Parts: sequence; C-alpha cells; structure tokens
Amino acid sequence: MSNNVIPFNQESRNGSNNTGGGGGDMEARLAKLESDVEYIKRDIGDIKILLNKIDSKLDENSLNYKNTIDKPIERIQGEIKELKSELKS
Repeated sequence: MSNNVIPFNQESRNGSNNTGGGGGDMEARLAKLESDVEYIKRDIGDIKILLNKIDSKLDENSLNYKNTIDKPIERIQGEIKELKSELKS
C-alpha cells in the first residue's frame, strides 16, 4: 500500500521549522559568517608562509646532514681502499 500523505512541517524545540532559512537574524548571521571567512583566509595565508619557511629550513638541514654523513663515509671508503692495497702487497 502506498503512502499518499505528505507530512506538514513541524516546529522543532528551538522554534525553527527546519526549512534551513529565514529568521529575523539572517543578516547578522551572514555578516558573522563573512567575517569568519575573512579570518580563515588570513589564517590560511599565514599558514602558507610558515610552511614555505619550514620547507626552506628542511632543504637546508637536508643538505647539512648530507654533507655531515657523506664526508665520513668518503673517508672510510678511502681507508678501506688503502687497507685492501696493503693486504694485496
């Protein structure tokens, strides 16, 4: 059996009719949302700047670590070659 009855909008406990709009304070709510969006945009801009700084520092640290590790490895490889030469003779 099909249901041919369309329910009426019922008012909820907080006084709204659950239609998602209206209300006398709509303009104030919209102004607050617009203000909040501006703050969010500003904060995202700040975050982008910080991320770029972090990225630069990571690149710099990566180079420093590479040099710190590569030099001793090269020295050890040189010593191993010398030892091999000594063992052969």
